[in-house]
Amino acid sequence: ALERLLSRFLAFVVAAAEPGERITGRAATEGDRVALDMDRPARLSVPDGALFDSDDEIEAAGAGGPLLGSGFGFRLARRLAGELGGTLSVGPSRLTLSLPAVVGQGMEQAAH
Repeated sequence: ALERLLSRFLAFVVAAAEPGERITGRAATEGDRVALDMDRPARLSVPDGALFDSDDEIEAAGAGGPLLGSGFGFRLARRLAGELGGTLSVGPSRLTLSLPAVVGQGMEQAAH
């Protein structure tokens, strides 16, 4: 589930980027959580709630948008994050995926 979440989240952010737009990100531990924080692509400069509701406005802005719609992509990522005990937060210029940290032997179990 983690691999599915990360691949879909990253693919969505990259697909939303304009040609030549630079997207930076960082991963960091914050207490008992791990956060993946990424720039919010310019194409996603719509009101925060619209990111989860839209299924065609963002795609109309250019080629390469998600096949099933941007709203679907965000809702799926938010649901997968929730199933793993995490969250997907939308800020004015950043997108943050926060998940519980897994350490030690649990990491090996989570990978299988």
